[in-house]
Amino acid sequence: MGASDVPRRPGTLSGMWENGLVTLAWTAPTGAETDAPTGYLIEAGSSPGASDLATVPLGNVTSFQVSAPVGPYFVRVRAVNERGAGEASREIVIDGQGGGGVPSALEASQADAYLRLSWLPPTSGELPVDYVIEAGSRPGLTDLGVLHAGTATEFLTTLPPGQYYLRVRAVTPDGRTSGSSNDIGLRR
Repeated sequence: MGASDVPRRPGTLSGMWENGLVTLAWTAPTGAETDAPTGYLIEAGSSPGASDLATVPLGNVTSFQVSAPVGPYFVRVRAVNERGAGEASREIVIDGQGGGGVPSALEASQADAYLRLSWLPPTSGELPVDYVIEAGSRPGLTDLGVLHAGTATEFLTTLPPGQYYLRVRAVTPDGRTSGSSNDIGLRR
């Protein structure tokens, strides 16, 4: 008996970059046997929601490893069966060590509706010409915003109520982005 509907959205997608290898892992969608996946489709783009860098069909597995040049890559996975591809998982950002060193010791303090972020500059690589602050609703995501902080290692902004996961990356003179600092989570 074949599937009667496309598969549901895969569960949590996670990714890791180590020694030039990207490792992705996700959980299979839950649901009835009538929409069970027979495979998966990895989509990678150069910007959120894009799949301009890669579309990789896979068998019925829940992990994938590939060698890749320095990113960043915006990645999501879809479950597929004979009816087609289902809804994409939540998107994550994967990035290796870019052209510069990685900022460290990201800290946050809050006072009323204000958020103050501070971090240490990279200790290796080229001097950054900009820092990029990424904000997501879950660790590794950038779905809430990407802010440019210039060359300062401190940033002050207003913060609406919500849950935030933040990290900072250095940008080199040639536009390459470093790996991310430590992730911090906070709630206002």
